[in-house]
Amino acid sequence: MTSTNAAGCTVTGNTIDSLVLTGTATAAAVNVIGLYYSATTSVTNSIAKNFIHSFDATAVNTSAVFTGIYVGGGTSVFSNNMVRLGVKPDAPRRPPHLP
Repeated sequence: MTSTNAAGCTVTGNTIDSLVLTGTATAAAVNVIGLYYSATTSVTNSIAKNFIHSFDATAVNTSAVFTGIYVGGGTSVFSNNMVRLGVKPDAPRRPPHLP
């Protein structure tokens, strides 16, 4: 989300889940981002109470990057957001030694 709203924005109460990187690349630098937020610096924005979870990739890619919340810029308050990484969308816990 990118905002230039003069009054500021509130992003709250969202669930972002089951994002799956379906490409077959095993070495390309690819990104999966749950919530991308970039806003104006003239007002304070609020990003709160969002639940971001269950990312996965169909190919083993050691260059893949999974990011729960990426802040692209601006003045914002981030509070009470929950990001859960390491659990696949179909629920089994991924062992810590696997990408």
